[in-house]
Amino acid sequence: MAGYELPECPESLPDEVERSLGQLAEAWAKTEVRPRIHAATLAHWDRLLDEWALEHDLPLFIRKWGRDLARGQTVRHSTGRSLVPSDNTLAHWAFVRAYQGECPTIGDVRGYVARRELPVAMALKTSELPLADYRKLRGRSDNLNKLGWRVCHRVPVGMRKPGKLSALPIDDLMLHFKRFLAPSNMFLVPKLFGGMGGLPTMLEVMRRHN
Repeated sequence: MAGYELPECPESLPDEVERSLGQLAEAWAKTEVRPRIHAATLAHWDRLLDEWALEHDLPLFIRKWGRDLARGQTVRHSTGRSLVPSDNTLAHWAFVRAYQGECPTIGDVRGYVARRELPVAMALKTSELPLADYRKLRGRSDNLNKLGWRVCHRVPVGMRKPGKLSALPIDDLMLHFKRFLAPSNMFLVPKLFGGMGGLPTMLEVMRRHN
């Protein structure tokens, strides 16, 4: 209708809106309601994931799946490294373990992998089951959504690079793996307001807070 064309969204918001978003982010970062993990535990997990990433015989779990990539499937990288697609379920698992103060060793990780104890999905589609080497689903105790939380990553971990997973640079995949599973790169927001966890202002503030 003439005279009623929808305008383009502005690249920057009004100052008062930006200030309000900043105040919201700071308030959430500092509130005692937000679950936090002890700094020593976060440091342990960072070291564990660094070691895990360098152990060529252990798989790297990657948050990427789709029509031709089943969750729980073992994909062989061009370097010979095993890659396992997953949804955010494994991030839930890592956050809960770290919040409970668990500090696994690389030996523990080898046991999890050998016994296929690492959860890779909320639910697997029928089409994924024949391809999945890892079939463990998110357990009730690891389901942060059921507790009203959403897991967010301070540094985003979305895999948007084109090309087959098996051909992507292994260094990029190792970095993705560590950011994906590091509790130090995670924070929780209320599921009801989950979108606020992806706001640039929120991410900028949360990078300065445990």
